[in-house]
Amino acid sequence: MRDPLLHFLLLGALLFVSFELAYAKDASTRDEIVVTQGRVDQLIGRFTRTWQRPPTKQEVRRLIDGFVRDEVLYREAVAMGLDRDDVTIRRRMRQKIEFLTQDFVDRVQPSDQQLSEYVAAHPDSFRTDPRYTYKQIYLNPDRHKGKLDADVKRLLAELPSEGATEKLLAEKGDPFLLPCAFRAVERREVRATFGKPFANALAELELGKWHGPVRSGYGVHVVLVEARIPARMPELSEIRQVAVREWTAANRRKVQDEFYQRVRAKYRIRLDFDSTASTKDG
Repeated sequence: MRDPLLHFLLLGALLFVSFELAYAKDASTRDEIVVTQGRVDQLIGRFTRTWQRPPTKQEVRRLIDGFVRDEVLYREAVAMGLDRDDVTIRRRMRQKIEFLTQDFVDRVQPSDQQLSEYVAAHPDSFRTDPRYTYKQIYLNPDRHKGKLDADVKRLLAELPSEGATEKLLAEKGDPFLLPCAFRAVERREVRATFGKPFANALAELELGKWHGPVRSGYGVHVVLVEARIPARMPELSEIRQVAVREWTAANRRKVQDEFYQRVRAKYRIRLDFDSTASTKDG
């Protein structure tokens, strides 16, 4: 009984039964509009939150009249089929059903064991990215035509392996918008900034030694990798909030799919079109 999947399946079944009961009401009940005290309290509460004061008796009557008017015209529109071909209305109604299942699922809190099992089953979603601490000097190929290789070799011979300040590095290279020194930067960020070949080079270059030329989307660099922090699986305590969010989202999809399959079984799906005529070649 502690298995959350069983809870989700039971909740899905409860929703299914609720919709079945709603559809089973007779026509006279569906054509009756009942304004309950709960509905009136809801209208008054909404008015109070909007206007920062309670409504007068006359305003309450107008709120009720407005609710009845909305309900009458809505039901007439549905009876006339005006909702059937409206993409916005169809999407909104679908979302409302999905929100019902979401509300049930989001109330369930996973245990540490369930979270650990989920993380173990989806390691790529939680494994940390490798991090690099490095320095770089940028050389604009347009400024070093015919002598780029020689200038790279000169830099490699001149640069100290330790103690080079950012000011010194900037003076040695060409003007560049990005800094010369980077500390504990994730591989994905390096790749997004400099490109895949540059990120691959940081993973392979010998530590504590200047290397070049290393190419990026900007041009050519001379690079010193000072430290590499490998990828790892973090402890659950480090990623609990993310793990709970991902676990809940996965189980929300599971419940919504289960509910959809139950409801879909009520319908006979007939594909009345020529599939060869409705697709383009290639």
